[in-house]
Parts: sequence; structure tokens; C-alpha cells
Amino acid sequence: MDSDVLAIGIISCDRGPLTQRCLDSIRACTRTPYRIYLVDNGSTDDATRRMLDDWSGCTDLTLLRLPENQGPAAARNAILRDALGRHELFAMLDNDIVVLEGWDRAARDAVAEGFDAVQPKLLKKGGSIVERGPTDPAREPWLFNPVSIGINSRRDAPEVSRRRPNATFGGTSIVRSEIYRRVGLYDERLWVAEDLEFALRASAAGFRIGYDPECEMIHDHDFDLPYEIRVLSASVHEDFLGGGYRWLSRQ
Repeated sequence: MDSDVLAIGIISCDRGPLTQRCLDSIRACTRTPYRIYLVDNGSTDDATRRMLDDWSGCTDLTLLRLPENQGPAAARNAILRDALGRHELFAMLDNDIVVLEGWDRAARDAVAEGFDAVQPKLLKKGGSIVERGPTDPAREPWLFNPVSIGINSRRDAPEVSRRRPNATFGGTSIVRSEIYRRVGLYDERLWVAEDLEFALRASAAGFRIGYDPECEMIHDHDFDLPYEIRVLSASVHEDFLGGGYRWLSRQ
């Protein structure tokens, strides 16, 4: 096991400045010994490719470059295949995340209290309004989407301000390595909801999921329709529609 307790995984595809902003926030706000694992999902724009060349020389970072966009599950799995045996905790982030001071301490405190995965409080641009807080189980057994609490509430609203058990966790989360060893990796057939499918497997295996309000991050990128279409264009295929959601519908 490496002396770096925390592995921080970042998934990127183009948008190099967003990735740089994420890296800057990690370096400014993380007090736990860490190593960054950056997986580039086939970036094609020249500016980002030049930035990738620069990042390859960073001493706190391992860069993994995929030849083409293989989806978020494949990118996260590339991190895990490289690093799973060396770290106790994995913080999985997208490159449009900005971590805030205290995020890592809060996540480690929640793990010390017995949680195996921690859902952070995600804030909208500006940091005053909640984008994602805690979740409760779905109200109907035939639904798999959990009930989200506190969306669009104030950052300090009571319903988003206490540590508590959580129904699930998203792609941006802090996860004990034992979960991956016990339940496996992300389903690479899924380009959407791969995080929810993984969280449901973790929950079914008996792992404890928590939400911690002091583990705060800003989720911020401008919506760019041509970019979204290009990045997600390969996600609508038979495996996604048939295989993955058949599994989810059984839970």
C-alpha cells in the first residue's frame, strides 16, 4: 500500500482548462497524502493535448491516455486497474469539479465512523446553492432512482447539513477500495448511470453509504450542446438499452 492514502481519479475529455482548474483546487485544498490519476478519454483538441503533455511531467500525477473516448466507466476502470492495490480510498471526480477546503478530512472522518462510500455535497456555480445533497431510497420498489433531498436549497439549509446514511452515491464520490475488490468494477456497457448501477451493487453487498455535508465540491461547467452530443454519441447502443437497464430493473 502506498504512503499516499488517497487516490484522486479525474476523468477528462477535451476541456483542458476545466481539468487544470480541478487540479489546482486539489493541490490547494487537500491535506491528506494523495496521488492523482488522470485518465484522458481520447481528447482531440490541440490545446488540451498540449496540456496533457505538460501534465505528464507532474510528480504528483499519473497520466493515462486512452486512444479514443471509451466512456466514463472504462475511464474509471483504467484508474482502478492501475492503482487499486496501492490506496485505501478512491475519490472519483469529473474534470468539472472544484474541491473545497476540508473535503478530504470530512470524507475520511465519515469513513472512520463506518461508512464505506461517501457522497459529497455538490454545489452549483458560485457555491451558495446545492446541486446534490443526500438521497433517500426510491419511494416505489419498481423505481431505481433515489429521492434527492435539498436540490436548489441554500448551502447551509438544515436538510443538507448533517452527516447521515445515504441511499446511493454518484460518480463523484469517495469509495473504500474494499468495495471494488468485493463487487467488481464499473460496467463498461453503460455510458449513463454506470455510477448508480455500481452504487446499487455496493449497497446490495452490504456496504454502508453515507452523505457528509462538510465534504463539499462545486460542480460547474457551461452546457455545450455540440460537445455533449459528441461525447455521449456512442452511449446509445444495444448493451446500454438492453443489458444494463435490465439489471437495474431487477433491483
